[in-house]
Amino acid sequence: MEAYPLYDYIQINKSSSVSTTAEELKGIYTFNIPNGFYQSNQRSSVSTIEASIGRIRIIDGAPAGTIHNVNCCLVSPTPANANTVGNNYFLPPTLFQVEPSSGGDQFSRRIGRNHQQENPAYQISARPSQIKVMMVLDGLGTNQNIAGSKIADFIITLKFVYYDPIKTTIGLGNQYTPTLI
Repeated sequence: MEAYPLYDYIQINKSSSVSTTAEELKGIYTFNIPNGFYQSNQRSSVSTIEASIGRIRIIDGAPAGTIHNVNCCLVSPTPANANTVGNNYFLPPTLFQVEPSSGGDQFSRRIGRNHQQENPAYQISARPSQIKVMMVLDGLGTNQNIAGSKIADFIITLKFVYYDPIKTTIGLGNQYTPTLI
């Protein structure tokens, strides 16, 4: 699949979340995307979403030694190409994972071409009006009921990549294997 040369980016942070307190205590953050945000509604209906850069800061009372990593997962829009399961429940697909830096309470990761790291890209409907992410402690979600109380702040830049729908359909059709009955 060949990407169009233009992308849309959105930066989300904890203070711009419209989630309820109950959701935030579980590490779930919702963001409304205003009408007119996207560069053009003439772009393809086929797109992917990926994290291009991110930083998560944990509460000072939660030393980095007790939290080994934090996953930022995509809850909605629901990706068409990802499912994961952990601890007997559905775990949303991971946009990126961060580990503690030398400072102790900063979990950060620079990703993308210049940093020799790539994150997964998930196929979604283009131009969603809402994005919901979930912070998962230690990648397992074992103490998810308190995850939000450990997150002091975060900032994440998400990248939307648009694809030619005709070429995408042809590419997917070429991957199709008919089943004999």
